[in-house]
Amino acid sequence: MYEEHEDGSFTLHMCEWYEQGRRLVGEYETLGDGSGFAVTDEWSTCSKVVVNHPLTRPDGTVMPGISRLRRFDWKVGPD
Repeated sequence: MYEEHEDGSFTLHMCEWYEQGRRLVGEYETLGDGSGFAVTDEWSTCSKVVVNHPLTRPDGTVMPGISRLRRFDWKVGPD
């Protein structure tokens, strides 16, 4: 879910998507077969929902019910 760097910084692999009218953000993980899932936080309600939530199939297609999936990296540097 994240990569540590020699300088003490790290990169979080994040994703954002919509499901059942809710915006969800989580840390993105790719499995060995190429499928993807997220450990999620529902930021809109400030409630923490931790799940291994499937987002993509091994061929990269998005799972049913998932829309506007966006993956991005967030680098956090040493302070």
